[in-house]
Amino acid sequence: MDPSQITRLIDSLEVVANVLQKIGPGGVVLLVLAGPALVVIAIMFIEFLRGRMINSMVEMLRAENRTTLAAYQRDTQKLLRELGGNQSATDQYYRDNVELVKQYNRHADGLVDVITSNTRALEQLGTIIKTRIGIGGCE
Repeated sequence: MDPSQITRLIDSLEVVANVLQKIGPGGVVLLVLAGPALVVIAIMFIEFLRGRMINSMVEMLRAENRTTLAAYQRDTQKLLRELGGNQSATDQYYRDNVELVKQYNRHADGLVDVITSNTRALEQLGTIIKTRIGIGGCE
């Protein structure tokens, strides 16, 4: 240390000594006891502010989660409605196909009757023609 720094240090210590002399022994004791109390109060105040900040962040996250959940629910409901509509359409297609198969069966049964009737009519026609021309043993 150079002499100018030592002089400044001594001046500072003189100022501190004057302040301590003015406040007296009771003030010094009070100052010694108030130091840790002020530190504890400062820590409690900082923790209080931190807690408020955390609470506000938690509330903000809850609000964001509610918004996200509401959007998810809307999207899910929309998909379920679309799926239900598509399912109804698919069910209707199956019902229509069942009806179509029933109609094909009725047409097939009708065609069997027509073909059978036509075959019998042709057989009878053949018999009539054979009888008129004299083919088939009736000569």
